[in-house]
Amino acid sequence: MTTTANRAPDAQADPVAEKSPHPVLMLLGLTAGLFGFSLLGGFIVACMLDFVFGSIDAGLWSAEFWAVAGAIALGIGALAFPLAGLQGVFGAKGFTLGAMVMMFLGNPFAGIAATAAWLPSWAAVVGQILPPGAAGTLVRAAAYFHSAGGATAGLTLAAWMIVGLVLIAVGLRRNLVSSAAEAGAAA
Repeated sequence: MTTTANRAPDAQADPVAEKSPHPVLMLLGLTAGLFGFSLLGGFIVACMLDFVFGSIDAGLWSAEFWAVAGAIALGIGALAFPLAGLQGVFGAKGFTLGAMVMMFLGNPFAGIAATAAWLPSWAAVVGQILPPGAAGTLVRAAAYFHSAGGATAGLTLAAWMIVGLVLIAVGLRRNLVSSAAEAGAAA
């Protein structure tokens, strides 16, 4: 049994143990987590649409099922990546503002219940630029039209994911610079 009398006094804290992971590893870890979340979410939602609701009427091993699962995964990623990036760059306020824009502008102008053609032209354009509208269009194209007419929506969603990746990298860089400045000021 070790007592306080025979325990060695604590030396200076190990600076290597206190360092955060390498920024590239942080970026890779966050991106892998978001990709995994998107892929798993796309698969689960496609299973629900096919096996529970019967909306897409395709088997698990059909090309239509996997096209729908991929479209849903792309839609989830196009929401998750920018929101994570806004969180990294602007904190909770950035995440909240991004989520509010997606919910209060993206969802009503998405044209998911019908198509964007039933909306005023300006609302249809806004709805198809934001991820909810583009995701609805891509899922509809994949489920019912063998992906015909989904290229623009797919490219829009991919662009949102790229914007999200850039924001995540900027947020990580910004946090590293600010933590290095704080460490320099403390020294």
